[in-house]
Amino acid sequence: MLLRANHLSYSVKGKSLFSIDQLHVYEGERIGLVGKNGAGKTTLLQLLATIRTVDEGEVILKGTSAFVPQEDHLPSLEREHKERHLWNVPETPNSGGEKTRLKIAHAFATDAELLIMDEPTSHLDVTGIEQLEDQIVNQSRTVIVTSHDIAFLNTICTTIWELDDGKLTVFTGNYDAYKKQKREMVDEQAFQYDQYVKEKKRLQQSIEGVKKKSASIKKAPSRMGNSEARLHKRSAGETKAKLNRAGKAIDARIQQLEVKEKPKTEATLAFNAAKVSPLNSKYVLQFQDQQLMVPNQTVAKQLSGQVQRGDKLAITGQNGVGKTTLLRTMYKNRTLYSVSKAANIGYFDQHQEQVDGARTILENVLDQSPYEESFVRTVLARLQFRGDTVHQRAAQLSGGERVKLSLIMTLLGEHNVLFLDEPTNYLDYAAKEALQELLIAFPGTIVFVTHDRQFIEEVASHTLNLNEHEVRVKDANQVESVQEPEAMDHLQLELQITETLSRLATTTDESEKASLDQKFQELMKQKKHLK
Repeated sequence: MLLRANHLSYSVKGKSLFSIDQLHVYEGERIGLVGKNGAGKTTLLQLLATIRTVDEGEVILKGTSAFVPQEDHLPSLEREHKERHLWNVPETPNSGGEKTRLKIAHAFATDAELLIMDEPTSHLDVTGIEQLEDQIVNQSRTVIVTSHDIAFLNTICTTIWELDDGKLTVFTGNYDAYKKQKREMVDEQAFQYDQYVKEKKRLQQSIEGVKKKSASIKKAPSRMGNSEARLHKRSAGETKAKLNRAGKAIDARIQQLEVKEKPKTEATLAFNAAKVSPLNSKYVLQFQDQQLMVPNQTVAKQLSGQVQRGDKLAITGQNGVGKTTLLRTMYKNRTLYSVSKAANIGYFDQHQEQVDGARTILENVLDQSPYEESFVRTVLARLQFRGDTVHQRAAQLSGGERVKLSLIMTLLGEHNVLFLDEPTNYLDYAAKEALQELLIAFPGTIVFVTHDRQFIEEVASHTLNLNEHEVRVKDANQVESVQEPEAMDHLQLELQITETLSRLATTTDESEKASLDQKFQELMKQKKHLK
């Protein structure tokens, strides 16, 4: 055991942030700490790294540790250190990515047995994230890390800690394993709640039945004689007493039932397509051998491709390769990229400020949205603006919250095309999943820039990778090029033909259908050559 914490608690302005009975960290564990924004993840990491003092409890570190903070507090590292070269850190780091690389390089340069990392993937491109994955997995060090990159957590984690509502729950496995266990827990909770409600209802109906029986016992008829009436009254009284005892016994059983909480469920996000102005053009964007000049780069990239109505195109590539430049150019110079005249584009980036600080969160969104207030409130709630907080003045929001509100305003505006630059920044896991659901459900066209691999996999129908030699729009599910005839025997060929025909018969996506049909024709040609 490298680290142990007992009876750990921390409060902010007198309000408890979390209270954890105990936690343990063992050699070789790679722990991903997850939870909503504001749950206290950074605070907990700082407590475990002993750079913040606990309110109550103790943290016992049995080994050595190194901490990678989110803040721009840059450590010093010798110019010739191998880790500095490995992470390609310049002498004077300026960008967010360069500063993050220095902090990571410094942590790996120590002999620390435990690495505690707070959002180390935030400013890294895909290449940097993959390098971090490799170094963590291939070294024997123990790691505790927070990251909004789900693919990263899936690759490295052996354990997930979930910090929710002030409590820490431990799950075995990576992020996907954690989500599966959470779903099973919610399903079991829903089953237990359903059984509780049914049993309570059955017992309440039994009480009502007893009351009706008791009420139906009539007084002795006036025609009865005195002795007969006395017997009837005694019998009726005994029967009523029995029924009352039975009713009390049933009521006692209701009180003894173990109360089950109804599991929290999120409302489904479904756009009203009628609110989106129609775009009759088949193509939203078309460009052929279009040159993209990027600042500080001497060679212009040549781009080709087309984006059809309803496509969701992810622009990918390393930091500094020109992703944001391309998106901004497409938006500002529509002629260069043959943007449809019917395209009503909603543009979002981290620096655009469309939020009116004097108005409330809800007013800001409704002012520019064609959607009903109920749907707007649902979207706000899924992105963590819940309940009465929607009536908060936008001026009181943090910088990250204002950016998130600006994103929501873009998503729910009167647009049939969305251009989004790094929309997942400032979003926690739940909000990111809600954004994924929104973008998948959006009935228009989307072009977005992101380095989040899992987000691309979930949302994108097409990709444009600026790192490639030939930069062109590709189907995200593009079928790999088939093998040469001499490299494939008859059995392999027949299997691929059968699989391709099967997929052709079931797909409804026109783009995928065209790609599969092309593959089928090529396979049939190869079959002819092999005869």
